[in-house]
Amino acid sequence: MTTQQFHERVLEELKTYSTEKVDQYFEHLQFGDGRQKSYYNEIYRKLDFPCLYYQYLACTARIVKAKQAVELGADIGVSALMLASETDGKVYSVDNRECWS
Repeated sequence: MTTQQFHERVLEELKTYSTEKVDQYFEHLQFGDGRQKSYYNEIYRKLDFPCLYYQYLACTARIVKAKQAVELGADIGVSALMLASETDGKVYSVDNRECWS
């Protein structure tokens, strides 16, 4: 499969992608709890940039049937949670800042 074919497959998967698996983690952030919400709000938009990135990431993990994933530069963990929602194994998320509460 070429890169273009893979990309097209992910875009097809995005048409039916649901945030249901991650809703429990992000739902309370939609209503504000003092943390920066912009990352989380982007997950719930439709096929618009930049939230497409997070959904695209989850769909990619689903398609390749990832058994593990490594994220470098985790920031506040949105990508890690999206990967974890579609990964059957483990997700390793590494960041060198102390920004997580």
